[in-house]
Amino acid sequence: MIPPELRASPPRAVRRRRGFRWSIVAERLFILPHTLVGLIILFIVVGDPLFILLTPAVPGEVNTISSTHTARGGTKWHVNFAYFPQRPAGPNRLVDNQSITPDEASRLHRGDRLLVHQARFGAVHYATIARTFDDYARDWWFVWAWALVWNSIMLAVLYSAWIVPMRYKRLVREGEPVVGRIMAVNSTGKSGTFHRVKYEFRTAGLSPIRHANEMTVTSKEYDGASAGDSIVVLYDPRRPHRNVAYQLSGFSAELA
Repeated sequence: MIPPELRASPPRAVRRRRGFRWSIVAERLFILPHTLVGLIILFIVVGDPLFILLTPAVPGEVNTISSTHTARGGTKWHVNFAYFPQRPAGPNRLVDNQSITPDEASRLHRGDRLLVHQARFGAVHYATIARTFDDYARDWWFVWAWALVWNSIMLAVLYSAWIVPMRYKRLVREGEPVVGRIMAVNSTGKSGTFHRVKYEFRTAGLSPIRHANEMTVTSKEYDGASAGDSIVVLYDPRRPHRNVAYQLSGFSAELA
């Protein structure tokens, strides 16, 4: 049975269902610092090679090569170097330090000449030695992998927390309502922490097409759903694969 509020011609007035507002706000606040971490990592991963490409190299020399032991029992190598900025004002010799690969540590010695990419940002100087791509990749591969994994996870979380609710809201506001049927309900994860409801429906019109979809739902929605139950589905007539179960969308239409 199509509820009265969905019989009105779209666009419909839509509001978030009671109890869902604060849950989505809490989820978005939780992922905010994690998103900022991902953006910082991405800025570093993209910004460092751009810095090397866009800044001219100035002469420098190796002061010392040192090593430190990591918590996992490994060895991390560092080069302390001096460089000479080509500018009329300010100190004519600056010193910096950065990590290097074991191969670089074996090749570099005190007094060796090298090239340094450097820039000044206000009172802050940033410098990095010129390296081959192989040396750069060996030193940065872990940061690249971490950035890829972290931001891939955050994209999936952001899609779930922002894009999916926006799509559900648009479907409730403009979608075509039909009556569908719940096919299955199941839980996955430890202690059944992830609840999913699978449903099917047929599009309206002279040539109806069957579609099926699956949604992640809350524990309360999971407890109230059973296989075989009727459910109202809203779908995009132009793209029926975009659809949502009305009772599980987190939104409700208002009577005109």
